[in-house]
Amino acid sequence: MSNDARSGLLPRARLAAGDGSRRSRDWKRRIYARLIALPNSAVPIERAQLTAAVTAGAELIHLRRAAHFLPIGPGLEPAFIAVAEGRCMFVAEALARVDRVLAAMPVQEGTVKHVVRARASILTLTEILGQHAIYFCAGTQQ
Repeated sequence: MSNDARSGLLPRARLAAGDGSRRSRDWKRRIYARLIALPNSAVPIERAQLTAAVTAGAELIHLRRAAHFLPIGPGLEPAFIAVAEGRCMFVAEALARVDRVLAAMPVQEGTVKHVVRARASILTLTEILGQHAIYFCAGTQQ
C-alpha cells in the first residue's frame, strides 16, 4: 500500500491510544474521505486494507466505549497501545485475555448486550489483524 494510503494509520493509532469522541469523529471523517478519494487505479488489496482500517477503527471505538460499562479498561489499554505500535501478536494476546474476562462475567440484566457486543468487537479485530497483518503489523510476521 502506498505511503499516502497508509498515512491513515497514524490517526488510527492515536484513536487506539484514546483521545475521545471528538477525535473519533475527526478520524472517521478523514478515513471515509480517503476511501472516497481512492483513485480508480487502486488495486483491490488497497481497497480491502483501507476498508479493514475503517472496520478496525470502528471496533476500537466501540471497545473504548464499552470500557465505560464493563470492567475491561485496564485490559484494553495494553491492546490499544500495541495496535498503535503495530505489535499484532501482543494485541491478539491482550484481546484474548479481555475476552476471557468477558466470558467469565456473570450474566446480569443490563450488561449482556455490552458483553456480547464487546466480544464481537474483539473477534472482529482479531480477524482483521490476522487477515491484514502486512498492513497493520510492523515487520509483517507479528
